[in-house]
Amino acid sequence: MPKSPGIFYDLGSGSGRACISAILLHDFRKVIGIEILEDVLKISQKATKNFQEEAKFWNEKKLNIFPTEIDIEMRHGDMLVEDWSDGDVVFINAGNYESKFMYEIRALAEDLAPGSLIISTTHTLVSDKLELLSSRQLSTGHGYMTFHVQRRRKLKSAPSSRPMTASSSRAMTATPSAV
Repeated sequence: MPKSPGIFYDLGSGSGRACISAILLHDFRKVIGIEILEDVLKISQKATKNFQEEAKFWNEKKLNIFPTEIDIEMRHGDMLVEDWSDGDVVFINAGNYESKFMYEIRALAEDLAPGSLIISTTHTLVSDKLELLSSRQLSTGHGYMTFHVQRRRKLKSAPSSRPMTASSSRAMTATPSAV
């Protein structure tokens, strides 16, 4: 975890549970969820608003069990288009993602600052720019899941392998079979 408050992203944030958990577990400066499905996004926006109201209520009672300022944003967007390169911790619940999709996420993760953490389920992001710190199988409400923690390495001016998109003209340097 970053030593000082940083920025947490949840890519494919669903109902917002990972974002709320991040607020409870670490003093992040900002927490951002990115969700492409509008109906699901509305659920997460309501959940985070309710959480903020509850936190304010309990803090006004002088219990101070929640951060005094909670900067949380549930954003409608595509994780392959949105810019999350300023993230200090990025969470990806990737259980149902295909290899090609993970390849594209991996290319974007390479643009994170050195030292940034990527937490993913099921799949690791295979790259010489990412170091695997830990893999653990943990019990969740849906059975067991494998969680992987990776860190963006410091490398000497290695070229980015971010795929070419409408907003990017950099060429890819690895093949999708690497994921």
